[in-house]
Order: sequence, then structure tokens, then C-alpha cells
Amino acid sequence: MALPLTQCSVLLVDDEPLILDLYAAALRQRGFTVHLATDAATARAINERARPNVTCIDGCMINESGANLARRLIDAGARVVLFTNDQALYDHPPAGLAGRLIKVNTRPAELADRLLEILAGVETSRRK
Repeated sequence: MALPLTQCSVLLVDDEPLILDLYAAALRQRGFTVHLATDAATARAINERARPNVTCIDGCMINESGANLARRLIDAGARVVLFTNDQALYDHPPAGLAGRLIKVNTRPAELADRLLEILAGVETSRRK
């Protein structure tokens, strides 16, 4: 059974605050609880504390690549997806991350809709 959206939480990670805020607003409008991080260290801390249902990471972060952060969080047991509008990154995903990329064209509603699809199968028991 899927969780109601009011119980689904997303950790959204992007090093561009304006983009982060736009995506967060679209997710909140659809009923998600949204946690925000603008860097990898903050994302790791929030992931440990809040244990979101899914962590959505900008695939092209500057200081620590989204791929490196994704691998670290996956190793810690998180459900992770990368989002990108970079066709080359989408066509050639980083090692170990095939199937975890969402292609978005910077439309916040598009990311929110894709996360709705992903979370449609989230089990009622949260990750412990």
C-alpha cells in the first residue's frame, strides 16, 4: 500500500537556491513534506536525521558531484534519484546510477510529477 502524500517526505538537493525553491514549491503544492539542502554535507545530515522517503539530487552539483553524493546516500540506505537537464549525463549515467536519473527540463512541476510516479509504490513502513 502506498503512503498518502501527506506522509511522504523528499530531501531536495541543489546548489542553486533559486532552482531549489522552485522545485520545493511544486513538491509542496502536491502534498510532499520537503527538506532542502544546498550542499552535500547538509544533505547527508538531513538524510540521517529526517530519513526522507526519497532524496532527489541535482546531477550537476559543483562542489561535490551529485553522483558522489548519491552513492554515499545509497550506501547509507537511502532511496535516491538524480535529476538533470543535461542530455549527456542522462545518456551516459555515472557508474552504478543507471535507472536513477530523471530527465527534467527545469520545469518544477515535471520533477514533482516524476516523484509522484516513483513514490506511488513506497511501502507503508518507512526506512528504519
